[in-house]
Amino acid sequence: MVQLLFTFTGNDPRNLLRTNTAAYQGRVKRFAVGLQVSEHQAFVANAYSKAVADARDS
Repeated sequence: MVQLLFTFTGNDPRNLLRTNTAAYQGRVKRFAVGLQVSEHQAFVANAYSKAVADARDS
């Protein structure tokens, strides 16, 4: 069994992901991926606006 933790944030998630992954002592293999976007709020707003506009056009 494998577990993937994926984060999407405006802050650097490396330390939190390393701490979380290292603290786990169970049998499940864990991977963590952190995607950092410096203009996170603008990115999310633009993606949402695009999705809404595309939904209206279809």
